[in-house]
Parts: sequence; C-alpha cells; structure tokens
Amino acid sequence: MRCLLCFFMLIFSLVFYEQQIRYYEKQPDMPPAHGDRPVLYTLFFVAGAVSLIKGDPGGSVYLLLLVLISWIDGRRRIIPNRLNALILLLGVSEMLLFLCTSVPGGEGIPAPGERLLGMAVISLPFLFLGLVFPGGLGAGDIKLLAVSGFYLGVEGVLKGAAAGACLGAAACMGMLLAGRIGRKDKIPFGPWLCMGLAAIIFVR
Repeated sequence: MRCLLCFFMLIFSLVFYEQQIRYYEKQPDMPPAHGDRPVLYTLFFVAGAVSLIKGDPGGSVYLLLLVLISWIDGRRRIIPNRLNALILLLGVSEMLLFLCTSVPGGEGIPAPGERLLGMAVISLPFLFLGLVFPGGLGAGDIKLLAVSGFYLGVEGVLKGAAAGACLGAAACMGMLLAGRIGRKDKIPFGPWLCMGLAAIIFVR
C-alpha cells in the first residue's frame, strides 16, 4: 500500500512541480530560470528516491516543496503563501492518515499535540523578534517555520531551524570574506532554512 501511495504521490508531484516551474519562469520580476532546470529535476529525483527507499511519500512531497520554496525565495526574495499552505495541508493529511488507519511504519511521525507545539515553538519567538526588530526574518520565513513545525514536530523543527541558521551564517561569512556582499547587504534566509529542514527528512 505504501509503495503504491509513493508512486501516485510522485506522479502528482511531477505534474505540480513542472507547473510551478513554468509559472515562475514566466514572471516578469524573476530572471529566466531555464538553466536551473537540471538542478531542480536532479533534486526532484533525489526526493523521489527518498520516497521509495524510506517508504515516506509525505517526506518526499515536503522535500519537493522545500526545493521550490528555496528556488523562488532565492530568485524573488519571497516565499509564496500557497506553498506554505501546502506544507500545512501535507501535515494535516499525514496526521489524519496515521490516526484513522493502521498504516505500518508510522514510527517517528509526530502526534497531534506535538505538531501543534512544533508550530509555535520557534515561529512565535521569531514573530515577536520580527515585530520588535523590523527588517530581520521575513514573514514568509516565519510562516515556513510554523508549518514545518506542524509537519516535523518540535524536535524536527528545532534541529532543522538550527541547522539552517548555521548554514546561513556560514554562507554569509564566506560571502563577506570573499567580498561578494557588504555588511549592510541582505540575503534571503529561505534557501538555508530549507536545507536545514530538508536534512531532517533523511534522518527521521
């Protein structure tokens, strides 16, 4: 059953993935992305391999959404609300599936209470900091942390956010030392956050 679910989820994801790439390639404020396609589809097949090897169709779809979010945020400095909403929907669907059916292999899947706590444990403190110190973490990043907390649970989102923050800090330091950015320049945090969150799928 899980293999069949993985197969259909991957087919649906491929259609959605291509539709999103085509949509954003046509946006006037987004540079042509045709050179990005090999990278994007390599990552698609990596996510698909995770789905088949781990038997984790939800994790595969989550990875694909993170790839799209990272790509769009890197290009447009924005995280679309609809992609964050899809992560939330994915978490709700997975929760209902494991609550309502006796699907084997549910170890590591967060309980409903843990999902709700995960939704708030990082996003609310960052929301408060964003209100006190405007111009820091963007609203899209905070929403991504909230919906990822619901999907991954408390431990997953804490570890993923910490990994993303370390990656982002290291990247900024490297670009500063290389002279590619100045001290007052801003870089999108979304791609680094997505990398940290994606790593959790491989270890959960």
